[in-house]
Amino acid sequence: MMYLLNMFATDDKVLIFALLVDKGWGARKMISKFPGRNWKLSSLSRLIKKIDETGSLDRKVGSGRPRTVRTADSVAVVGEMVCSQEDKLGTHKSPIEISWPC
Repeated sequence: MMYLLNMFATDDKVLIFALLVDKGWGARKMISKFPGRNWKLSSLSRLIKKIDETGSLDRKVGSGRPRTVRTADSVAVVGEMVCSQEDKLGTHKSPIEISWPC
């Protein structure tokens, strides 16, 4: 649902924020004043709702895909598995294949 907010360019978001905060404009007025921007009413309303709730254009903390951590232990395990296959021709796995648990 929130992925639709990414359809706005950064400069569009800043403009929308300024118009909302400084002038108190709503979604319909913004669309009528900037017809060349091709903003959709539902997406603009959703962005305005987010600004009203958070007071910011920033993403929520913890939103998005979690990042995997590259630790020294996992690097060492993959390195050992890559080196252990050097003498076995034709049976190799790539580092990505090794890093995924079976």
